[in-house]
Amino acid sequence: MITGTIVYDASDLKRLETAFGQAAPMPLWRGALIMCGLGAVIGLGATTLIERLLGSADALLGGAAPWGALVGVVLAVSAGAWRLGKSAANPIVDKPQAVEIGVEGIRLSTPKADSMMRWPLFTAKTIQPGFVALRTEDNTWVLLRPEFFATAADFASAVQLVDARVN
Repeated sequence: MITGTIVYDASDLKRLETAFGQAAPMPLWRGALIMCGLGAVIGLGATTLIERLLGSADALLGGAAPWGALVGVVLAVSAGAWRLGKSAANPIVDKPQAVEIGVEGIRLSTPKADSMMRWPLFTAKTIQPGFVALRTEDNTWVLLRPEFFATAADFASAVQLVDARVN
């Protein structure tokens, strides 16, 4: 049994995405800005249409008031999305997990939970200098780096075991 402690950092998600060729999801704040931009274009089109139909919309719409409201909505949605995106950006960073790698599979443990992933559950592996990335059939990822183990020999043994057990 090979043991270690996994403590992911912010760059580990990038390693996993690169290893398996998956694009990162669009940040929430960027999506909100795009939607607000689309909303502004639609609002401009609707305002223009009303002005053309009625001759002048100054009295009906109150001049710049709708645009001020639109700017306020854009800023509020963007700020809220940025805040939500920032708080959920790195849910796994700084949460240590004990890892045990053996002939049956990989066991990850935290103070709140244990997870045993048997070798047949893994569907993809990428072995690179400095890390091993694994993916399960339900798209759970495990990243192993030399820093997670007490010695370089432990990491080398873990790499050999992963290479022998995962196709």
